[in-house]
Amino acid sequence: MLKINTHLVRTRKELLKKHPNMYLHQIVSTYPTDCFINIEDEAGMTDFQHNIEEFYNQYCITIQYNDSVIVSHDFIGIELWYSYIHMMSKYIREGKAVEEYGIDPIEFVLETIGGDLVRFSIRNSYDKKESVVADLPRDEFLSEMIQSAQKYYETMIRFQPKYERQYNRVAKHIKYIMEAIEGKGNGTELQG
Repeated sequence: MLKINTHLVRTRKELLKKHPNMYLHQIVSTYPTDCFINIEDEAGMTDFQHNIEEFYNQYCITIQYNDSVIVSHDFIGIELWYSYIHMMSKYIREGKAVEEYGIDPIEFVLETIGGDLVRFSIRNSYDKKESVVADLPRDEFLSEMIQSAQKYYETMIRFQPKYERQYNRVAKHIKYIMEAIEGKGNGTELQG
């Protein structure tokens, strides 16, 4: 069973206030759970609401399959869902996808490996060395990922209404992916 969560990164100021006698890297390594807010934590999100930016927020997306952690809190970025959504959309159109993540030398890769399985990986763009590799049930992975992405954008818009601009950048891709998963699309309607 897949479990996917999105966690916003607390501000440096907030972390140093809570742990005044430590450097930021010490806080992250010693108290990692203090550094993040799960977007499903209503009270935490309400307290953190004033820190939510209109455009770009740092967060991580954790992915767990059964008892195995696929992607943990240590992969933090800005607008990760944007890249994951584009990867899934391209995968549905082409049967495989490589999506570069921003300006970092990182690629998200999704490819069919047979039957109903996909291989999801995160790798270095230069040497292609993989830091994450997981073989997952295709339909469950795509469905859980897109539902989690949708939940992320809905939550962010609720706490920062101007965040809808970010959602509008991916809304057609989300709809396309959902229709493909539900069998309503033929995988060729979306371009770009």
